[in-house]
Amino acid sequence: MEVRDGYLISLSIGTPPQVIQVRMDTGSDLTWVPCGNPSFDCMECDDYRNNKLITASFSPSYSSSSYRDSCASPFCIDIHSSDNTLDLCTVAGCSLSTLVKATCSRPCPSFAYTYGAGGAVTGLLARDTLRVHGSSPGVTTEFPKFCFGCVGSSYREPVGIAGFGRGTLSVASQLGFLRKGFSHCFLAFKYANNPNISSSLVVGDIALTSKEEMHFTPLLNSPMYPNYYYIGLEAITVGNVRATEVPASLSEFDSLGNGGMKIDSGIAYTHLPKAVLFSGSLYSSIDNKLS
Repeated sequence: MEVRDGYLISLSIGTPPQVIQVRMDTGSDLTWVPCGNPSFDCMECDDYRNNKLITASFSPSYSSSSYRDSCASPFCIDIHSSDNTLDLCTVAGCSLSTLVKATCSRPCPSFAYTYGAGGAVTGLLARDTLRVHGSSPGVTTEFPKFCFGCVGSSYREPVGIAGFGRGTLSVASQLGFLRKGFSHCFLAFKYANNPNISSSLVVGDIALTSKEEMHFTPLLNSPMYPNYYYIGLEAITVGNVRATEVPASLSEFDSLGNGGMKIDSGIAYTHLPKAVLFSGSLYSSIDNKLS
């Protein structure tokens, strides 16, 4: 399947496995897949639907290892932005006696999750086995009880998402490689329509052992948005020529938490302060490169 403004990975979920293509997004935490084929409803997705770009849906009833996440789960608390587990379990229908004894196991209530570009999804939190390909062909690693969103309705979000942010719900956090690191290689745009060419996603211990073949830059920790990835931008080079210097505000955070440059695989464009983007040297360097 072709997605013009994102990068797809395949998730193998359930027993037996169901393979669902989703976007890889380092700017969000929740992993979700369309559920209930053919009942998955995507509003204002006509362009994708007309071009047959709607992905396959996950069917929980066909997986023997699938079940609903509980109302007392830390993932349920996280997705509802709640500080009080009793609230969620009360909404789920737990009695007071089971609340105070922490014995209620009712499912997590339905959630709504929004995105910065205006998209939104609603669904249920589910748990199931996630299978990830290893470093050798034919080798997979199983992660039971992986928590993800089983989405029945979406608005302007026709394709599921694999959240690779720094929060509790993300793939990186749940699979335990958030601190070990991961690396992704993005293909050039000219290969976007070629289904025979793919790129690599390297995670966990493999990313560490491959470090001699990679170049690293430190990540900044944002006091305002701790779940996002930020780097310090020092300069911009066009070709082999340093086109412009950048202000210190893009290489560090100030006392108010402003600064840095966010890295987000789910955004199709780069935006910079006007003073940097329209500086004479940078503008002319790009113009010369394109002409």
